[in-house]
Amino acid sequence: RAVRTLGLGDCFLGQYGAGQRMDGNGDMHAEPGYLEDSTVPTGSRCPTFAALALTVENERWRGVPFLMRAGKGLNERLTEVVITFKRRDYNSLLPSEPNQLIFRIQPDEGIFFKCINKRPGWKQTNTAPVQMDMSYDRAFPGSYNAGAYERMILNASVGDQSLFVGSEELVEAWRIFTPLLDEIDARQPQPVCYPFGVRAPDGLAQFARERGIICDEAHEYYYLPKFIRGIPVLVWEGKDTWRADNTKLGSHNGGLCFRKSTDMADKAQEDFLLMYGTTTKGVDVGNGWVRVAHQTPPANLFGSLRVDTHRARSPSGWRPDISFRDQPEAKVVTPRATR
Repeated sequence: RAVRTLGLGDCFLGQYGAGQRMDGNGDMHAEPGYLEDSTVPTGSRCPTFAALALTVENERWRGVPFLMRAGKGLNERLTEVVITFKRRDYNSLLPSEPNQLIFRIQPDEGIFFKCINKRPGWKQTNTAPVQMDMSYDRAFPGSYNAGAYERMILNASVGDQSLFVGSEELVEAWRIFTPLLDEIDARQPQPVCYPFGVRAPDGLAQFARERGIICDEAHEYYYLPKFIRGIPVLVWEGKDTWRADNTKLGSHNGGLCFRKSTDMADKAQEDFLLMYGTTTKGVDVGNGWVRVAHQTPPANLFGSLRVDTHRARSPSGWRPDISFRDQPEAKVVTPRATR
């Protein structure tokens, strides 16, 4: 009852286009876009991705923004609740991101707490994301963990209503969302097109930031230096666009090496470069560094990269990883995509 009725301005819509996915054997497969499906009307503006920003106007939750998002054609099948803690003034003293508490609902149920920690050594600005985790698969090996529909059907058969919403909650949910659904049907807004297999459509992070929400996760970043030996090598071109530039540096190694942290020695990989003269999207985090969000290796990068994770790995082993570690035989590992 404390949530106001939503309108189109509270919503971000997307539709997936053609892209690629990697199967369990590491082979890449082309995936058609939504409009390429023969059963979809030509020029359809039906969204396949939606994100909503809402607030709860009561004493407990006032001032805390909520972001709900769901979509098809993304990089993985995943349901989780992410609580991002508020950034404090002292967080600006070191390159860092707010701490996060994550409840993984499916697959590979678990609870994770992510925070920024100083790496061992004397350099005070050398920080990295770390994670404490509780995975049900590891904490209770051999135990049977029923699926969502299995639990629902069992509870319904024995008359247990604890998994089901009440009539009052259902009415309020329709009161909040029905006008928005009607407005989308009536106005048919153009959704943002995103390639099949990405983590999120372009523009979602900006949509969230404008509403006071951080939807990027700390472990999905790598870093680029703005200066080498005091010489500027990364030029701001407006908004969040940065260009690698060696006009004042002279000859170098062909590009800027991505870093796993704000440490010049902490390379993502020796040949993983942003080539001079090309651009990328990033945010100035101070101390001469620009933070770049990682989804898939951009076309203007040279070299290969193995993508690892700070999330807990499950026995299934396919969970996408999102930190950067030196590997003898590096390659790009893309998480499984679902439609």
